[in-house]
Amino acid sequence: MLNPSPHLWALVAGLSVGASGCTPALNWREVRHDMAPARVLMPCKPDVAERQIALREQVTVLYMQACAAQGFDFSFAAMALPPGWSSAQVLQAWQQASLATWGVRAQGVQAQTMSIMGASSDASPIQWTVHASSRHVRSLWFAADGWVYQTAVYAPIQSRDVQSVAETYFSGVSLP
Repeated sequence: MLNPSPHLWALVAGLSVGASGCTPALNWREVRHDMAPARVLMPCKPDVAERQIALREQVTVLYMQACAAQGFDFSFAAMALPPGWSSAQVLQAWQQASLATWGVRAQGVQAQTMSIMGASSDASPIQWTVHASSRHVRSLWFAADGWVYQTAVYAPIQSRDVQSVAETYFSGVSLP
């Protein structure tokens, strides 16, 4: 009968833990809205919803997909441009509404312009970093082909990985 040494058990346990660390933690998949042309890679199967929202006196539909994985919430939302609105106007109105929802003032936003091939030139893609009272929010706002979009990652306030998770998520945005 074999009687393995404690060092061998430690080695086997270490290799087991190391091998389990190589298992993909997030199940990335391509997601798109039925009508909107943009696509993203989401790390989990999203729930789908839509709701009517008012911009000025016009009602439009906001299409949303969201899921949760490893303590993060991921969202992908799209809205067709209402008649008479520019991409920049819709994004600004949407951003102001989001700030109110997050309980943050515009001064609390760290903004950085981004590059997305095929995005509208009248509304440069922009990434926001927001530290709300109970969570971090990383969001990417952009427009293309008569649509405006927001992708976002929500993380607990104590999370240290939100930046790398958001960078991975936002790198999966593609336009036709």
